[in-house]
Amino acid sequence: MKGQPTGRVRVNAPAPALDWLIVPHMVRFLETYPGITLEIIEDAKDVDIVAEGYDVGIRLGLEMAQDMVAIPLGPEQDYAVVGSPTFVDRYGIPRSPQHLREFDCTRIRFPSGTIFAWRFRDGDQEITFTPEGRLTVNNARHAVAAAIGGTGLARVALPYAQEALTDGRLVRLLSDFSPRLPAWHLYYPSRRHKPPALEAFLDFFSKAGREMES
Repeated sequence: MKGQPTGRVRVNAPAPALDWLIVPHMVRFLETYPGITLEIIEDAKDVDIVAEGYDVGIRLGLEMAQDMVAIPLGPEQDYAVVGSPTFVDRYGIPRSPQHLREFDCTRIRFPSGTIFAWRFRDGDQEITFTPEGRLTVNNARHAVAAAIGGTGLARVALPYAQEALTDGRLVRLLSDFSPRLPAWHLYYPSRRHKPPALEAFLDFFSKAGREMES
């Protein structure tokens, strides 16, 4: 359509950002901008978006190179420790992050090979806990499914567990020790001219993210 931006936008982002901030608005974006082609790649490892040919990346607020322009995308992140009522009845409730060492926890492994660390705050003290357990997965949805089944405790971004928490298949634990994490951010090179397609993408999704906060 004449006057509409055209071109391709390549996006690199981890699964949680895609699942809750991009995919729900993806169809509406393509309908709004019929001249834009969108390529979305799910990726949680450290990526040089310039070297690998991406126009924009999405990462948590503290994970970006200094030569990038960053735009907040949605609210701060809330990660929840969850377990099934059956598991809690059988093994009890962890009283503190340190007490988790006595519980079977489902671990999530990143593409880099590292295990997702569980971070907590006790007053002014920050606590980082690397979980131990019999099950390791690389997808938060699988960790939630395991928790619902009573395999162990899991820690995931709250939206992944929200439905099961609402209907009682899961209960939330240690919420008083769970600090909010930085919001996701869209980021792109500060030294690069923004093509019209990228400008449209940034405007559209940053607005969608602000609507989630209101």
